[in-house]
Order: sequence, then structure tokens, then C-alpha cells
Amino acid sequence: MPLKPIIDEPLRAEDFIPYLIGLLGAIAVSVILWRLLRRKKQAPQAPPPAPAAEIQPHVLALEKFRKLEEAHLWQKGLVVDYHTELTFILREYLEARFGILALESTTTEIGEQMEHRVPEELRAELIKLLNTSDMVKFAKAEPPAEIHEQLLGHARNFINSTIPASAEASAGAASH
Repeated sequence: MPLKPIIDEPLRAEDFIPYLIGLLGAIAVSVILWRLLRRKKQAPQAPPPAPAAEIQPHVLALEKFRKLEEAHLWQKGLVVDYHTELTFILREYLEARFGILALESTTTEIGEQMEHRVPEELRAELIKLLNTSDMVKFAKAEPPAEIHEQLLGHARNFINSTIPASAEASAGAASH
């Protein structure tokens, strides 16, 4: 018997799927290569601007204390807010100046970390300040009005007493 002729099938959309996937893959690879080559040809970007002179921790803390004093929080009856802000500023200073995790530490832990970093009388003053503020914040203690100003004075005294010698020298040179 003779061979039968080849039967032609009608074309369907499914027949073109492998070609379509190949075409889309080739386009994707071309786009990726084009972007990579374009990125390499671009002129190098200018370096980012130099950061502004970093404000020294003691200058920043003393400025924040000034603003806290001007806010008159405890005079407005916001005693807890006043003590929260006072200790937050002091703890920020301790982190920046001494590199301890003061914001995440308890008052006792701060005292332990400060043991060999500052003289004993300064450390005792700091712990007393933090303990008094803790009593106001957590135990709802209501200290006499003069305590608020005294604590702010003690905080300023602590910062002024722990200014690094290099900062004092640069501040003296800048004022001349």
C-alpha cells in the first residue's frame, strides 16, 4: 500500500506559547543588560556632603535643659512629664558621653556602669537625681516645689563636671 500523505493540523494559540516565552525572556535579558551597561556609563556621583559639625553631647544636653526650664512643665502641674524629660535628657547625655546604654538601663544599672567613670560624689548625685525622678514617675510621689529646680541644677552640675577635657580646650580656643 502506498504511503499516506502528511495531514496538516490547523494552527492553535497553544502552538505559539514556547516561542512567546522565548521572546519575552530575550526581551527581559536585553533590558537587564541595557540597564547594567547604562549604570556603568553614568558619571560617578558626587560624594555626599560632609556632615555638619556634630554637636557635642554636653552642649546639646545643656540646650535641652534650657528649653525644659522655659517650658515650665512642673509649674503647669505636669510634674511627671517634667521628670520624664529631665531624666531622658540626662540619659541621652550619658549614652553620648560615656557610651553606656542608659536609655535601656535601670537607675541601678546606670550606677554600676558609671562606677569607674566619674568620681563617687558625682555618681551619688546622679543616682539620687534618677531615683527621685523614678519615684515621681513610677510611684506618683509629689516632691516639694524646690526639688524640681534643685534636680535640674544637679543635672546641669553633673554635665558641667563631666565635660571632656578636649571639649573644654576647643571651647576655650573658639572663644578667643
